[in-house]
Amino acid sequence: MKFKEEVKIVFDKVQKTPKRSYNSRWADWQWSLYTKHNKPVVDDFIFYETPRDSFNKILKKFNIQDPEVDHLIDNFVKTYNMTRSKYDYREFYDNDTRDKIYQLRKREIDFFKYKFTSCF
Repeated sequence: MKFKEEVKIVFDKVQKTPKRSYNSRWADWQWSLYTKHNKPVVDDFIFYETPRDSFNKILKKFNIQDPEVDHLIDNFVKTYNMTRSKYDYREFYDNDTRDKIYQLRKREIDFFKYKFTSCF
């Protein structure tokens, strides 16, 4: 099944029973991992989109200067870049799919100020 079809199925299920749906509970659980009363309860986030910057910020904050840690981060970034270059996520979305994903994950998208970069 294609991504767009899966999004439609999940979205339709959530619309029918939003309080009882698996996706709604999963989204609430994930949201509760780093927020309380809709405010962050963690000091920093590591963003998958900018792993090196995120890790560097934390290393600087704790004054960590360890080549072994740098090596681990470099491996993570290398793996991330290899995966990222295989696919352009924008190819999976059309306007309808983008709107549905936004409705399903509105809190995170707004909180982190994510934007879909248009490909059409």
